[in-house]
Amino acid sequence: MTNEQTHKVHLSPEDQERLRELRTQKPARNLPKLALTPGAMLADRVAETVGSWCFIIIQSVLLGIWIMLNMIAFIRHWDPFPFILLNLVLSFQAAYAAPIIMMSQNRQSEI
Repeated sequence: MTNEQTHKVHLSPEDQERLRELRTQKPARNLPKLALTPGAMLADRVAETVGSWCFIIIQSVLLGIWIMLNMIAFIRHWDPFPFILLNLVLSFQAAYAAPIIMMSQNRQSEI
């Protein structure tokens, strides 16, 4: 047992009654359902997708294919080293993904 568990807390009768009321209500489990706007639903969906291992693995495979095709291309390199077009594509993705994910996180923190 830790020290926190061995200390007894003495509550007033009013506090004990309020504690009993809160335990019966289970407020953490009875959160009101919020009506989500289409933007909030989209932000949650994007954050859920971009924040998954599936997305990271698929994106890593696609990046690897892009780089390999440009390194071994015999006829025409559409994005030769140092892969400026790939950098532009990833910057574009990050420019949109980051604010959308932040919208979802801000809404979650409000809840």
